[in-house]
Amino acid sequence: MTLKDICEKCGYKSLPSFYRQINNPENINMKTLLRIANTLGCEVGELFASNRKTEKSTFVCPHCGKELHIKIE
Repeated sequence: MTLKDICEKCGYKSLPSFYRQINNPENINMKTLLRIANTLGCEVGELFASNRKTEKSTFVCPHCGKELHIKIE
């Protein structure tokens, strides 16, 4: 599943707007996280992997392992 597939299945109209949503910690909300988790068939908590060295969180697809990075400030 590509980021574009996830974007479409979550109901976003464009990939750039979806990308801005998931990569801006001020914009991401529980509704978006639930949509992504439901699309991937996992729990919201499974989307995050902690990386303390860079203080970033990562969405991780539980099926393919592909990462989407989100900077936490």
